[in-house]
Amino acid sequence: MINLCYTHSEINVSADYIESLTKTKVYCPETWIGAYKDGTLSGSVICDFDSETGEAVIEWLQVLPIYRNRGIASALVCNALKIMKNFADFATVSGECDNITNPEKVYRRCGFSGNDVWHIMSKRF
Repeated sequence: MINLCYTHSEINVSADYIESLTKTKVYCPETWIGAYKDGTLSGSVICDFDSETGEAVIEWLQVLPIYRNRGIASALVCNALKIMKNFADFATVSGECDNITNPEKVYRRCGFSGNDVWHIMSKRF
């Protein structure tokens, strides 16, 4: 699903990577949510929960290109937030700032505010 939705970027995840997410201490199966249209998975959201900080994190949000601009992403985010409010103190999102799918617009529509931007840097050895 992720690879089919991020064809506009260099993102390419493996099944092993997705499985590895289920083995972390922040894995929160209640917030791995799919949206279906006529029996087809049209979008999904993957969220984590850090019980030490009380933080819920929307890590992956994706909608297949043919189903975009129909409110599916907003519905997924709002559904995840509704579930997370039962145990999380706050929620954050991750994503690319200059993404053609404009995730910031979706998150703001769902109530996120602020202008904090985290930059992730890595060094290849």
